[in-house]
Amino acid sequence: MQWIKLLKPYDHHTAGETISLDGAEAKALIQTGHAEQAQAPEGSDDVDLKSLIERTVDDAMDGLIRRLPGKLEKSPTSDRRPRITVGQDNELLDPRDGFRGVGEFAHSVRRAFENHGLDHRLERRLKAQGASEGVNADGGYAVPIEFSNNVFNDILGEDSLFNRCFLIPMTSNSIKLPALNYTTQGNFGVTAYWTGEAAAITQSKPAYRQPQLNLNKLAALVPVTSELLEDGIAIEPIITKLAAEAITFTLNNAILNGNGTSKPTGIVGHASVVSVAKETGQAAATVVADNVVKMRSRYIGNPANAVFLIHRDVEAQLLTMQDPSGHFLYFAPGTFANTPSGRLLGADVVPLSNCQALGTVGDIIYADLKQYAIGYKAAGPTQAMSLHLYFNTDELAYRWTFRVDGRPWRDAPLAAANGPSTYGPLITLATRS
Repeated sequence: MQWIKLLKPYDHHTAGETISLDGAEAKALIQTGHAEQAQAPEGSDDVDLKSLIERTVDDAMDGLIRRLPGKLEKSPTSDRRPRITVGQDNELLDPRDGFRGVGEFAHSVRRAFENHGLDHRLERRLKAQGASEGVNADGGYAVPIEFSNNVFNDILGEDSLFNRCFLIPMTSNSIKLPALNYTTQGNFGVTAYWTGEAAAITQSKPAYRQPQLNLNKLAALVPVTSELLEDGIAIEPIITKLAAEAITFTLNNAILNGNGTSKPTGIVGHASVVSVAKETGQAAATVVADNVVKMRSRYIGNPANAVFLIHRDVEAQLLTMQDPSGHFLYFAPGTFANTPSGRLLGADVVPLSNCQALGTVGDIIYADLKQYAIGYKAAGPTQAMSLHLYFNTDELAYRWTFRVDGRPWRDAPLAAANGPSTYGPLITLATRS
């Protein structure tokens, strides 16, 4: 558990309130700017170990002094005996539930379902909601928090788009996002007018819209043979890597290409995305300098937040790309110190397998992903394991579920106040065929 101070209202709590939450939920709120770390308030059940030790040592010294001959007794008012504080069972606070790794946990689960005795550590936490030890198909044993967080940390890795988006931890199944409804530069609903002295001021007010997120379930199921279970050291990195890669790839794909049906709504093809036309006579399956320059010119927002998302085949086109003066526009990873990513027109370049094939819409995207909203269950992915599904093949099934939804913030591009162009934080390049 972790103490945090809320900077914004959360669940049934108000801004400014100091509360204690599960570590993963607290971390998510801190990462999204909803809260900051805080000390345990006075009088809480959290024991200040340092103070307790100091008081205990002082009390022992006082008792020694009283027993020395010729020494004065201390006044009763100076009694410094430690107070007794009733707190939680420390075992319940162990994120690993006493297990050294996922391998050891897997062995305990397997022994339990083969009627070789129930490890008392499996009883420390309740099953995943609706699960039952007696009916294995109900869900199996919930994996200790720290092991589940290993997968969540991998989802937040460098190759994940999830961590680049605007994250909204959710405790309910749906949420409406308040946003201004404007589609033309300068037309924000509130309008300023030139007015004469003593003349009535024309009134105006903004229009609002409420894009909605509804959590969908993303699941991964990884069966593991009994042979692998014999090696507790090998199994943990294998299954964690498999699950994290599967969830990350599928979530990346939904953020870019999702159709919004039981999954997030993707960027490619969304009504708010600005499309840049190909150049006259441009060859198929190419990306040229004028393409990326025009994509950048149609961007509206903070350039420091923008990145180029590309299919890996696009990089070969970028390596030889030059402006009319012969200057190279792209610098490969490692060209400069402390720049692990490639750079194109000052923006990071992120190669992704989820981008569309070279020459089609979605092979290169110029985007500020903070303009893509993702709502997710605040507790993060849940993990469980069961012997029921693959019992006949002598395999143990690991299951991860992650409830998440996402969509671009805007509903339409922003029309120019003067001229025919449109602008936005998400830009794609039209098909070149």
